[in-house]
Amino acid sequence: MRLTGDYNCMNCLSRILIIRFSSLGDIVLTTPFIRALKQRFPSSTIDYVAKEEYVPLIAHDPGIDHVYFARSCDGFKGLLALAKKLRRAQYDHVFDLHNNLRSRMLRTLLAAPSSSIRKENLKKFILVSFHKNLFKETVPVPERYARTATVFGVRLDESGPTIHVPSHVYQRAIRILESEQARSSDRSIALCPGARHFTKKWPLEKWIELAGLLLENKDTRIHLFGSKDESSCCDEIQRAYPDVISSFCGKLSLLETAAGLADCDAAVTNDSGLMHLATAVNVPVVSIFGSTVREFGFFPYRSRAVVVEKDDLSCRPCTHIGRKRCPRGHFACLNDITPRTIVQAIDDLLKPDSH
Repeated sequence: MRLTGDYNCMNCLSRILIIRFSSLGDIVLTTPFIRALKQRFPSSTIDYVAKEEYVPLIAHDPGIDHVYFARSCDGFKGLLALAKKLRRAQYDHVFDLHNNLRSRMLRTLLAAPSSSIRKENLKKFILVSFHKNLFKETVPVPERYARTATVFGVRLDESGPTIHVPSHVYQRAIRILESEQARSSDRSIALCPGARHFTKKWPLEKWIELAGLLLENKDTRIHLFGSKDESSCCDEIQRAYPDVISSFCGKLSLLETAAGLADCDAAVTNDSGLMHLATAVNVPVVSIFGSTVREFGFFPYRSRAVVVEKDDLSCRPCTHIGRKRCPRGHFACLNDITPRTIVQAIDDLLKPDSH
């Protein structure tokens, strides 16, 4: 945690600003911190800055008073305009949960006391490049966020991330599901085959095989979720079993996707933003991890979830973000995870005594 400002008064934060521009999963993981801040300072005003496309995720959080958006296309001029608007609020403290160039520029322009997340980039680099683990402990990202406010007595509760979906959005999403006859089965499983980087994507043919195994249970229906960019992948899976698979890739907003996930009995995901979104609406999750590892802090947090990974590979991790291709060529971290392993993980997760 990096701090700037005068800290003679530890109990007088009445106006607070949180900065986290992106991305989906990172923003979802800020919600335990929002909750903890509001519990510590219940009378405070808490505002938030995010990229425009992520504003709906935070706008309905009961701990947030106002969400301001920043657009990358507006450049430095847009950042100046945003800072001018934010300075009027005279924040007592700014929590920079992004700690990149843009967020540092913004908090400098605000000239308010601030603290920023420690990103441990050097330790990540050494772990990836030399496979030497300097992490003395594995600290989940929500807890790294919370460390920016330890000096103020802020402590996380025992719950995980939470996304608040307004009832009208939920009802709209359900109508869309019903229009696809996607609510007529006893068991619905969400498959989320997308991810931002190749080395985080379980191969398409394995998703198709997984769908076939799940559909051996005649009471099961499968829903596919993802962004518009992932539509082609989802379409291929749907074409394999068109009568019992519904694809909502690119058809729903972020909040509608959250509502659709909430209507499912379980979700299978890659290491992706939808993994965190699913946990935030209390859906049991089986997540498939490839090139990344627990030490980076992005495993499902305090939720009903299981991670399937090949933890015996000497080449993991090969990146802390993701790669366009496997540097060794074998892609064993994901190729060696079988669909039957995922089916077993789902069955174990849904057993009545599993939680």
